[in-house]
Amino acid sequence: MKNQETLEGVSLSCKKILKKLSSFLLMHKDKQKGEDRRISAILNLLYRINCNIVTVLMISGWSQRHNYTVFLKLPMGVLLRTVFTDIIHAMFFSTISDAEVKKELELLRMGYAYSMLERDEVYKDKVRHVSPSMDDSMLNMFYYGQLEDNYLDYFDYDEEEGYWIRKLSNNERKERGLERMPTSTMEGKFSVLQNNPSFAELSKRAYQYYKYFSQYEHFSENGQGDILVTFGDDNVHFPSAMKVIEESTVALMGSLNSQCGITKM
Repeated sequence: MKNQETLEGVSLSCKKILKKLSSFLLMHKDKQKGEDRRISAILNLLYRINCNIVTVLMISGWSQRHNYTVFLKLPMGVLLRTVFTDIIHAMFFSTISDAEVKKELELLRMGYAYSMLERDEVYKDKVRHVSPSMDDSMLNMFYYGQLEDNYLDYFDYDEEEGYWIRKLSNNERKERGLERMPTSTMEGKFSVLQNNPSFAELSKRAYQYYKYFSQYEHFSENGQGDILVTFGDDNVHFPSAMKVIEESTVALMGSLNSQCGITKM
């Protein structure tokens, strides 16, 4: 009975969120790749939330059709963790100044570029699938060449390694205005939101759900226990988590409409 009530409640909440969010994103579709980086970033975060809520709805529906099983409780929790992460980012971008938004987005872009240095084998596997005869030297030239073309502001050259690009040192990052900020962490973003009356209470609840569902992403013996037990016998009420998502997305849509000069949803 607990599984049935929980999964039906999750499905109902997903449908309510999607009805509002999908129409909102359609209304603002032209701004999703617009020049205003704040508005564009928030819309893209809401788009990600929309996609993940669709998937939560699909998981909930599948689970109901299979005797209300908890088998897919793990991926549902991982998806909700991502949703709460995106909610906190969107609230944060709604709160800070334009200059701060620009810097935070540059730091995220730099993090993306740096991650590419550690996933060249993913690119090589893709190319080898199409061109099995291409050797490593040619693949490296293409891969690191496009990193130079697209992300050179975040790299320098390593003379000892034949001028291959390398990450910036801490001093070089500071010189380029790319030093790590206290708000680079989720804890830092949450601290900022606690000083904003519009988001203080919602962000507190969203942050705690983010912390809870983080145990679904990172293995621990205790966390595994929550994943395996029935809904209601674990430490979270999923429909309440969905309620926080619904209230948060409504608040974000209202805030974004105000920034766009729209008075009605």
